[in-house]
Amino acid sequence: MNQTEKNIFWKNYQGWCWALLQFSILLSLFLFLFGLALWIQSIVLSIIILSSLVWLFTSQVKRFFEGTTLKGYDPWHLKNLREQCLPQVELTVHSHSTPFVLGYDFYNNKKLILSSSLLKHFNKEEMTLQLKAMSLLFDRGFVQNFTWMSYFLFLIFLPFQPFLFIFKKILFAKRAVESIPTFLCFCILFPFQYWVYQQYYLIDEELSSLFASKKQYSEWLWKMHTFWDVSDQRPPVFLNSLFLINPLTKNSFYFNIHPHIEKRIEKLTGAFPI
Repeated sequence: MNQTEKNIFWKNYQGWCWALLQFSILLSLFLFLFGLALWIQSIVLSIIILSSLVWLFTSQVKRFFEGTTLKGYDPWHLKNLREQCLPQVELTVHSHSTPFVLGYDFYNNKKLILSSSLLKHFNKEEMTLQLKAMSLLFDRGFVQNFTWMSYFLFLIFLPFQPFLFIFKKILFAKRAVESIPTFLCFCILFPFQYWVYQQYYLIDEELSSLFASKKQYSEWLWKMHTFWDVSDQRPPVFLNSLFLINPLTKNSFYFNIHPHIEKRIEKLTGAFPI
């Protein structure tokens, strides 16, 4: 198997490889606790817990980004554009005051989520470029990689979810509780920070080829960034990696998965400001 075949295999079976790894860890834990004699019970418990975690993550994404699925009725005139650029991806429009585009690829469940305000602030030509850009990210496996990263961050946050729910209306307490799993994310992801940043730099290089120039693409990045910079609506920290543009620009207590927007533009064009 050559390198190209290996890449195709990993792209197609990445989810199942990660599932097998999680199942093996759970099974080893239960066999250690219960003993080898209860191997059937250990297998059943491992499958139940793994399925529950996958369902919980999927439910969280749906909870925060539930919207109108583009099917027969098409008030945004996106149907032809979607069939042209992303025929295998479910397109959903989420009601949100901040323009954003979000990719989700989990066990071959592919979704593209657009905010309703994105359709108000960008014309058809710009939307075509954005959907073509997301099509490339789906095809190259970037969306899948960042969805799995989001899933593992969710697992870190999961034990703290009851406390975050209790203190959701007390900002200080909510941030205090949230700082614990975010610090754990920092500790776990810090050794991989260079690799993650390189993924974003590679994304910028590839997506800029779809635009008229690197300058035009950089201006688009900055435009999307400024919308989040003035927004008062923030997604949960563990869903941060699903966005191409960092949605948590004002928060300082979390581990920033995205490189700073200034650094991305400078890396792409060689200078900042644009």
